[in-house]
Amino acid sequence: MPHNTARKFAAPGLMSGEELRGHIYDVLDLSLSNEQTVQRLLARSNGAGLERLLTAALAVAREQVDFRKAEHRDFDAREKERERAEARLRDLRGGLKKLLAEELP
Repeated sequence: MPHNTARKFAAPGLMSGEELRGHIYDVLDLSLSNEQTVQRLLARSNGAGLERLLTAALAVAREQVDFRKAEHRDFDAREKERERAEARLRDLRGGLKKLLAEELP
């Protein structure tokens, strides 16, 4: 008999936290008003209860914040690398101009 790990600790018929977070992500991807978003989440939560729904929504919010922080760190790293590459290019251009000036009478 297959064992469903997603529902391992949930009571029969209750949606797992992972499933709730999936529904939250799905609903947040839709262009809905705040009221419509809440209604849609309540409809999809299968009676999970407001506390479980809020807990899952907070987990999604934290995941999204962490993702954006990582994106920002990646952007900063790429920007610093770009600045270093530009500095190397300026140095190379300067060296090339110097060499050309020395070779031309």
